[in-house]
Amino acid sequence: MPREPLFFQPYLSRRASDEIAENIRKAVFSKRLKKGTRLPSERSLAKEFQVGRLAVREALRSLETRGIIKIRKGSSGGPYIDSADLKETASIVMDNLEIEGIMGEEIAVARMILAKAVIELAVENATPEDLEDISKYINESKTVVNHDNLYELVSRLVDFHILLAKASHNKPLIMFTAILMEWARRRLKRWLPKVEEQLEIFKFHQEIFDSMKLKNAALASRIMDNHIARINKRLKRL
Repeated sequence: MPREPLFFQPYLSRRASDEIAENIRKAVFSKRLKKGTRLPSERSLAKEFQVGRLAVREALRSLETRGIIKIRKGSSGGPYIDSADLKETASIVMDNLEIEGIMGEEIAVARMILAKAVIELAVENATPEDLEDISKYINESKTVVNHDNLYELVSRLVDFHILLAKASHNKPLIMFTAILMEWARRRLKRWLPKVEEQLEIFKFHQEIFDSMKLKNAALASRIMDNHIARINKRLKRL
């Protein structure tokens, strides 16, 4: 089947790669290019944009860094329109925030505000499937208590908040939560909770889940506020 023309325009600026990347971004955001679409080869793009292949290569590298495309290898490889991995994007954003000199106090305030918004929406919007995922998480977490694998323990603590964000069904909140949880993931690597502290955290998870089943947003919000305040207090000492 012949490929439909992409209707890209020849670049008009001094830096060709920036113009090419912007042109492709606009095609993606306007839905002319959809997720999973394979872009033409470097040679074809260079001909369509009327530039050298190096400029196209730089543009594709820039788009891959932003998470707009994935460059696959192999016989069926090449540049494909794709969305960035959530953890990878969160890590990139957090790297930039740390370069800017973000303060723990700023994160603490942001986490408190965001967690409140997330849990209120999660109580309202959670589907039976969301509740099932959270219930499964809680049951599996029981095997992690007193575990000597710090990475697995930290990942489970962080993943709970990602599940809550997904239950809110609000994409910006999911992304913002992933970013703040990346910060928590990095800080928690310095903290190995005692068994009683682990039990306290998993007790909080169960209480949040119970309040979600009851559709009690006010109760869930109070439980979340108390939990985040305690965790922020501990993280300040790290």
